[in-house]
Amino acid sequence: MNKIWTGAACALALLLGGCGGGGGSDVPATRPALPTVVQDIEPPGQRIDLRASNFFPMSAGDRRTYSVTRNGITTPAAVTQAVSINGAGQAVLSESDNTGTSTSTYQRTAAGLLLLDPTGDLLGQAATALVGGILEFAEPFYPLGAIRRIIRQGRMDIDLDGDGVNDSFRLEFTQVYHGLSSVTLPDSTQVDTATFTGIVALTVSPSRLVNSPITITSTETTWWAPGIGLVRAERSIADSQSGVPEPLVVLQISSATIGGVTLFQSGGGNPSTSFLELQLEHNALVYDSNRRVYYASVPGRVVGRGNSIATISADTGAVTYSLPVGSEPTALALDAGNSSLYVGLNGSGEVIRLSLPDLTELSRTRLPVDPFFGQLYAEMISVSPTAADVAAVSTFRSGISPRHGGVVLLRGGVLQPVKTQDHTGSNLIVFGSDGQTVYGYNNETTEFGLRRIDVLADGLSQSLVVSAGQGFGGVDIDRIGSSIVLGRSVYRQSDLTQLGSISVTGGCRPLPDGVRLLCNNASFGSSGIDLAVVNASTFVIGSVGHYAPSTAVPGDLLQIVPGPSGLAAVRVRDTSFFSASATGLRLLSIDTLLQPAGTSPARPVGRLRARIEDLLATH
Repeated sequence: MNKIWTGAACALALLLGGCGGGGGSDVPATRPALPTVVQDIEPPGQRIDLRASNFFPMSAGDRRTYSVTRNGITTPAAVTQAVSINGAGQAVLSESDNTGTSTSTYQRTAAGLLLLDPTGDLLGQAATALVGGILEFAEPFYPLGAIRRIIRQGRMDIDLDGDGVNDSFRLEFTQVYHGLSSVTLPDSTQVDTATFTGIVALTVSPSRLVNSPITITSTETTWWAPGIGLVRAERSIADSQSGVPEPLVVLQISSATIGGVTLFQSGGGNPSTSFLELQLEHNALVYDSNRRVYYASVPGRVVGRGNSIATISADTGAVTYSLPVGSEPTALALDAGNSSLYVGLNGSGEVIRLSLPDLTELSRTRLPVDPFFGQLYAEMISVSPTAADVAAVSTFRSGISPRHGGVVLLRGGVLQPVKTQDHTGSNLIVFGSDGQTVYGYNNETTEFGLRRIDVLADGLSQSLVVSAGQGFGGVDIDRIGSSIVLGRSVYRQSDLTQLGSISVTGGCRPLPDGVRLLCNNASFGSSGIDLAVVNASTFVIGSVGHYAPSTAVPGDLLQIVPGPSGLAAVRVRDTSFFSASATGLRLLSIDTLLQPAGTSPARPVGRLRARIEDLLATH
């Protein structure tokens, strides 16, 4: 919460009694500054050495997900903790929920786990230096039931009440070790955990006597499992202004990856929300938000239904089929208003446009014929967001590697003469939000370039290439707001600057709300389907969910296609790893992933900035 003092100092001054002031005969008497105190009070007695059990693992890539219970309501996968290692070799713990992300930096020392940034920039530079690092978890542990206390007190570098005098603070951390207690993990096993209660009280003492000191008290009891880390936490917080603590919040671990090992797979600790399986062989899938249906292109080999368009109800899974639309329908694309469906026919090398919902043919366009390699075919189609009759088509050459045949433009069903180069180009394409640009990615050679292509009156011309490095194969490309989503990274449309990367294992697709992404988060070799909901601006994972496997549809997740709010479809690949076709669909209920999580209040050390910001916002 580094923004706490940008625009918030005056709000806190109002809370303390009013902004402005300073000088004049009406200036009230000044409260003396609190004297400087730096004190660590360590209890006597025999300490308990359990370091071999590794209660506090903190390696790069470690991730834990927790359900949150507040006021009797449990929200699955509401809080995520992730660990990274900075350039100084220190562990950075990021905790994310629906309100945002807070970070704490730890240094493992001979004395235990030292928190390096307990107050961040909250108190000012000199006061932050006075606080220094706080030993949050001492190892060996102090004696059972013994109280240890850390006190930091002095003058801040900030004048909150506007009287020209900097104010004071007192930070007091108290901790008790309760010994070992049993906790049931998501896989139903029980483990002995080290249990602590920590209390942090932060007091801001204003220099103006008319302003009363404010104290924020955060209490947390935590349970730590050997080799896993935090498995349960009970948190509460209160401030001296209201005198009433907020409701207790309970975090319970639901999934974890520690040291590269995924835990609790047999127990399914993530929310296992419902899904409907459909055995439907198809080549591509798109969602029509006007009619709450999916359209799938059905290959010619499907007996009795081949060469047709299947229409699937997103709500019930009911499937109907059109009459044959042409030879080997594959690539699909909808216009922005869902008034027509473009279909690439890979038997004839044509692209047809069908009206919706009746699927009547509006136009039919033959793609170019290469003088050396013959007929080109549609690999991917994208329709202009500003003109329903303008579409870009990424083409390929059959039986050739690299197979890319360039990107062509269709305008009113007429093939335009200018196309982009073949060989190394844009296998995957999506129109930009202005309709004047197309963005493409090369996913078949190691150049791995992300491209901007200008829309001309008579075709397309490549104008910019940047290295993206998202790898080979079926990487998703899509558009959200003014950004391009490529695999698990987000790029700015204007100059293709990478804005961020998401810590998931697979590709991401925009959700209907236009601000979040639904991502594939399955580990290699894992069973079932693992999804994550991610903020598209901050790249923070808000929630994750696990969908148990079934024998009805074999294979792996091929592509996510978000549907109406609370629903999504997953294309399931057959047993051939390199096959682009799918043998089935899973229609998933993702309501539990989209529900807003209850706010998880500050941890005893390292989260006070968030609570003070909340306090400012409510006064």
